[in-house]
Amino acid sequence: MTDLVAPEAVKASDNGDDGRGYGRRSGTFDEDLTRVGPGTPAGELFRRYWLPFATAAELGARPVRLRILGEDLVAFRDGTGTPGLLQERCMHRGTSLYYGKTESAGIRCCHHGWLYDVEGRCLEQPCEASQGKRLEKFRQPWYPVQERYGLAFTYLGPAEHQPLLPRYDVLELDEAGYSLFVDAATPYRTTTGVPNPAPYNWLQMNESGMDAAHVEILHGNMGGAKHSDDEVPKPTIDYAITSAGMQYTARRQRADGVIMLRVYENFLPSVHVGGNPVLADLSRSAIISWHVPVDDYGVRSFSVMRLPTPDVQALADGSWTAKMMGNTWRERSDEERQDNPGDYEAQVSQGPITLHSEEHLVSSDRGVIIWRKLLRESIGAIQDGRPPQNVFFDDNHGTVPVLSGNYLERVE
Repeated sequence: MTDLVAPEAVKASDNGDDGRGYGRRSGTFDEDLTRVGPGTPAGELFRRYWLPFATAAELGARPVRLRILGEDLVAFRDGTGTPGLLQERCMHRGTSLYYGKTESAGIRCCHHGWLYDVEGRCLEQPCEASQGKRLEKFRQPWYPVQERYGLAFTYLGPAEHQPLLPRYDVLELDEAGYSLFVDAATPYRTTTGVPNPAPYNWLQMNESGMDAAHVEILHGNMGGAKHSDDEVPKPTIDYAITSAGMQYTARRQRADGVIMLRVYENFLPSVHVGGNPVLADLSRSAIISWHVPVDDYGVRSFSVMRLPTPDVQALADGSWTAKMMGNTWRERSDEERQDNPGDYEAQVSQGPITLHSEEHLVSSDRGVIIWRKLLRESIGAIQDGRPPQNVFFDDNHGTVPVLSGNYLERVE
């Protein structure tokens, strides 16, 4: 599919008919940005970054089945507590290692007892004489795992291009009275109750972070002031490219003349840092979310929040949801979700993969257009043999600065 054109070049249909649906061609989607399997443009882009696949708390002696970038895998901890991530199908006869048993040295297939360590080395073949000959020839496909911020990350790309696992400066702060909260601990269970994984393409969720216009409508005027009791003035929006991705700054002038700044950021390939939910909270944001494709038709969201410890406790026990939203998404009727739709309703209703050929982008979609362009540029870099944006190989440059948050504009 050809690139989407700039908003000023997109026009409504002017083919002389009266706009009826009859005879219209079937819509198409942008395969380069939406397909994530091995060998696809976006799939190879994601395979150059460390991606969260589970929370650290999810990993234990009992194997966990998961899917990421269209690959079926099994995660576990061996008897020493070391995490492992292996292809689900045992290389011997294809039995799922989800039914395997973990031991001190690794995981043992239930079918014929082949034992693999966390890097896929075959250690034993019990049905063979002397536990198997030339075991070094057998290796179950595996991926490296690192843990940080309460999440387990993996790198699914070529070994020669493996970068450092990034740090985020706002999550590295060590201040008394603050704690980290990790959301999305279990599929289909989050603090809000919205399905996780979400049953639609990753791009629909992720590009929303650079869709400044929807904040004023979906989260403001149309559904009421969801994040503030005060009327929110319409902002002016500025966009900027950053070393890690892009950001937008929304400027609002209050009734007293003070200019409020609200900064949002997206980092490559699919990391989102939103502003603080309450406009009156003037501080840097410490809520980072990763939107990780399950496959072409699903996306799982992981979030790490650095918040005052009482707020972390309120999130953990559910009282925050009751205070901010009244009830969880799963507790609402279909009519209540119609009356008060959110990001999930707006995104899932576009379909499993939205039809990009049917879009009519305008000037307020500038952030989405820029974000898609950045994704294409990083895909192009890989195809040209260059590293994509926002990967690090030097410890001195492995920390990503976070600017998102709510601020007052300084007047000199």
